[in-house]
Amino acid sequence: MTGLVNVLDKVTGFVTRIAKFIVGFSVAAQVIVVFFAVVFRYFIKSPLTWGDEISSFLLVFITFFGCYVGLVENRLAKIELFVGLFKGVKKRVLYIISEIFSLSLLCIIFYLSVGLFFSPTVQGQTSTGLFIPMSILYGLIPVTFSFSIIYSLTRLIKLITQKEE
Repeated sequence: MTGLVNVLDKVTGFVTRIAKFIVGFSVAAQVIVVFFAVVFRYFIKSPLTWGDEISSFLLVFITFFGCYVGLVENRLAKIELFVGLFKGVKKRVLYIISEIFSLSLLCIIFYLSVGLFFSPTVQGQTSTGLFIPMSILYGLIPVTFSFSIIYSLTRLIKLITQKEE
């Protein structure tokens, strides 16, 4: 079991580095695109027709890859007050139950997003201005959620197999 966890940790670390780069690049690109869109619209009086569309696409990248990074770095909103009332085995059991619920939710969203991705409506749809296939954006959902599932599964295995402190 330790070998599997080590492999999953390495995969998670690699994917997290890539996801952080994508988020950072997307934020920087979005700032630049919005800046130029504002300059062209209000000062040059010749709006960029693609600015809003690219900005929206970048926001999708930031959202889904950022969600994964937030999960891995334990920066998502949570309530520790209740769990803090317990110690030892009870606290560990609560963490395991919480992780099982999180993993279940991730799996449900993954399942539904795969159905959405393969729907005929999405497969034939392109963006209005740049004619980019919308399947690229809809494909981000199952991809990022599959990464989140791998991480959550790894964390669950660690919680179950860790020695008592």
